[in-house]
Amino acid sequence: MKFIASENIHQGKEVIIRRALRRKVLLVLDDVDDIKQLKELAIDRAYFGCGSRIIITTRDLSSFNFVVDGIFTPKELD
Repeated sequence: MKFIASENIHQGKEVIIRRALRRKVLLVLDDVDDIKQLKELAIDRAYFGCGSRIIITTRDLSSFNFVVDGIFTPKELD
């Protein structure tokens, strides 16, 4: 497993497509606070192999209005 951090959206998109094309991957997009971030990446499930998972973490679900397979909402910590 290899962790890759990118400094900008264009570099991140190129890395994701080049390294993950048709492979089974676990892609984690952490702390996404604006739908524009996802639109810029233009992540398409067709890029990835069967069984791949894309996990997006965010604190604000109200701005996200796209089809997902499931939403997990953890309980707030004390």
